[in-house]
Formats: sequence, structure tokens, C-alpha cells
Amino acid sequence: HAGTEEIRRARVERAKQFLTTTGNTLSAVARTSGFGSTERLSIVFKQMVGMTPGEFRRRYRTEQ
Repeated sequence: HAGTEEIRRARVERAKQFLTTTGNTLSAVARTSGFGSTERLSIVFKQMVGMTPGEFRRRYRTEQ
């Protein structure tokens, strides 16, 4: 469903922002991005981005 896909994309974009600009735990990133669990965040994130949230953070994290 197109609406569901748009919601997933928006949640992943929000997660990317939290991953690169905060030191929040993956659990906190999952919650604040609208994912029900860290596992769900990891599955959807890897499907859409091609790497895990942790890999993304290590690659793109900006120093605060």
C-alpha cells in the first residue's frame, strides 16, 4: 500500500536524523522514529537503506 510505504520512508528518514545527530540508543531512536521495536527498526532500515542503523551511524554520525 502506497500510504504505508510513505510512512515507513518517513520513519526511516527520521531515524537517520536521530542516528546522525544524537547519541541516543537504538531503542530510543526506534521509539522516537515511530517503530515499535529496535528489531523492527533494524529490519525496515536495512531493507530501505542497505545497511543496519549501527552501520549508518558509524558512517554518517556528525560530531556534536
